[in-house]
Amino acid sequence: MEENTPLRAGLWFRRAIRVAGVVLLVLSLGYIAREVQRNWTEVSHWRPSSTELVQLFGLTLVYILTLSLPAETWHQLVGLYGAEPRRRTWRSFGLAQIARYLPGNVAHLIGRAMVLRDGPLSAKQLGLATLLELVAMPAGAVLALLIAALVTPGVDQVAHTIGWSDDTVRILTLISAPLLIAGLFITSRIAGNSEKLTRAFCIVVPICALFMLGLGAIFGTVVWIVGQGPFFVATVAGICAWLVGYVTPGAPAGLGPREAVLLLLLSNVVPAGGLIVAVAVFRLVTVSGDLVCFAMCAAILRDGAPA
Repeated sequence: MEENTPLRAGLWFRRAIRVAGVVLLVLSLGYIAREVQRNWTEVSHWRPSSTELVQLFGLTLVYILTLSLPAETWHQLVGLYGAEPRRRTWRSFGLAQIARYLPGNVAHLIGRAMVLRDGPLSAKQLGLATLLELVAMPAGAVLALLIAALVTPGVDQVAHTIGWSDDTVRILTLISAPLLIAGLFITSRIAGNSEKLTRAFCIVVPICALFMLGLGAIFGTVVWIVGQGPFFVATVAGICAWLVGYVTPGAPAGLGPREAVLLLLLSNVVPAGGLIVAVAVFRLVTVSGDLVCFAMCAAILRDGAPA
């Protein structure tokens, strides 16, 4: 009976995490629905001009290009455990990308490993590469957030929206950098071969940060085009929202919590109707980009195609 106690405790903990994720998802969707209902008149009257459509199409292409950055992150981490060509690692990333939208938000991780299962890496090694990616991506987001927050004019408006003072922002910025470095070091030690992993993190975390800055900038551009809002502040909010969606258990591609955070953070700096449209358009841009990425990987990066 005592031997089963840790197992039962772990089971209850996982269930509690899932329930918390579902509750947060439901609350987020409820908040979004309320905001849409309150501003429906303005939202329903939005009609994109031909210029805006061209700009949004261009942003979709930019997003597709930025996906090469997390794909390269996956390639670098897989390479720690065995030699795999980019033709296979990038293909596994692209094919599994759309699985992010399935309930649970883990199918894309399993899918990448399944695509590579016939290669030189064992299931355990693919699992370790996945765990390292789970650390590298939010670490890159935190690094990008620190960079963006330090250079963004008017970011204090976002902080004030959620009740943070300027001093709170400064303190969080100062303590986040050493915590980020310490977290990566501890992860390297736990995973073994710390020197090799540390070198890998020095490569992949900046790559992830560059991706997050690009993703935030795409959202900032959407806000500027659609909602006539501030580009830089929206970029910071976009990165914050990605982090919240990332850590929400079970939310497919952060759907719900991510949009709710964007509406909350930017409610005081962007007109409500335009903000809701911008958030919806941004989701459309990323979903379209993920679908095109999937199609390209399926058609071009086939087994036997040039690396």
